Amino acid sequence: MVSTFNIFRMAHDRTLLCAPEVSSPSPFARRVVAKFEVSGNSYQDRITRRLAGPRVTMDVTVWCGSLILVRAEFERTTSFGILNVLPIDGQHTRGRVIVWVRRSPGTLGRLLFDPLNAAIRRWMIQTFLRSDLPLIAGLRYQTGNLTTADTVLAEYFAWLEKIAEPTPEDII
Repeated sequence: MVSTFNIFRMAHDRTLLCAPEVSSPSPFARRVVAKFEVSGNSYQDRITRRLAGPRVTMDVTVWCGSLILVRAEFERTTSFGILNVLPIDGQHTRGRVIVWVRRSPGTLGRLLFDPLNAAIRRWMIQTFLRSDLPLIAGLRYQTGNLTTADTVLAEYFAWLEKIAEPTPEDII
């Protein structure tokens, strides 16, 4: 039985350490907080473990299915990002990733360190996400095929379907 988080292990070499915490901070938001170990042996994973730490807490909040806010908190650093997902047609989706870092306290740090820090993080995150593309190309989720190991994903789809249905207040 392959769960959504086992797929995360296959795509990103991250091992789920405990059950994810799922909540809805708003009727239009779905939040998942999960703790992972960076368990891969790629060059990027070795750099991540050395510079950031071996474990990460991913805090992901999805707003209406298309705006995804991510906070990746490691032992020694935290990365922030926004992913905007725009369906183009039934077969294609466009994604835009924005990465940002905390500002350095001094002017010299803001002028020299911050742009380099942002560029490195942007490259690391884009490389991390790019590994998904071959795995998800042409993928079509069919909720009827999900198993009990996919409970978090099944609940997400149910939430997404619910918010997509217009209510009488939404109709003008």
